[in-house]
Amino acid sequence: MSGAVNGSRSEQSAPYASLLTYNREMALSLPEPEEDFALAESSLSLSSIKRLETAGVVRRLERERVTDNGGQDYLRWRWETTEPAYEWIQRHFDTDAPECPGEDCHSTGVRCLEPRERYACSNDRCSETFGPETARELIGR
Repeated sequence: MSGAVNGSRSEQSAPYASLLTYNREMALSLPEPEEDFALAESSLSLSSIKRLETAGVVRRLERERVTDNGGQDYLRWRWETTEPAYEWIQRHFDTDAPECPGEDCHSTGVRCLEPRERYACSNDRCSETFGPETARELIGR
């Protein structure tokens, strides 16, 4: 897998290994454990944060009261990345791996549209297409 570094068997069997391995962009978007965050301050969706919490990658800290642009007060959770999960991410992923050339896309996945001719980013939110040279670079061949 592009951007992944082989880890030991115990690292690969961590409860979050599969989730993070197949969601590199999400994993690399997590802040360091000391940096708590609110969902609105991240690129994560509510369903992603729930999956990360269930897997033990993030944990809820406390609620904070905030005021939206319309002047309405509401409560929101603060989150933090767990130390073991963050360390796993740092060991497992090559953060210097090539990424999609699309603007604000950090995906390393490739879809084949026309063999040996045209390829696309595997991120459903990205519409970037590219040639075989870029595709080979992304998949590490």
